[in-house]
Amino acid sequence: MQHGTAKIIEDAISLPVEERFKVVESLLQTLNPHDDAVDALWKKESIRRLEAVRSGAMPSHDGEAVLAEIRAKYGK
Repeated sequence: MQHGTAKIIEDAISLPVEERFKVVESLLQTLNPHDDAVDALWKKESIRRLEAVRSGAMPSHDGEAVLAEIRAKYGK
């Protein structure tokens, strides 16, 4: 790691959690830029899924029960 990078990381770590979140979010945006078209597709899909669950076309499962099954199966 370059000296400048190490200093930036050191400075970021010393920030309050809310400020660190802003730094991380800003950096992630440079790696994965916001795309309104993708957001629109996900909104449409989430509405479709919600309507399917509410209508009974898509069954829902208790989250804790699912996690218990996973832990039992994989031992974690």
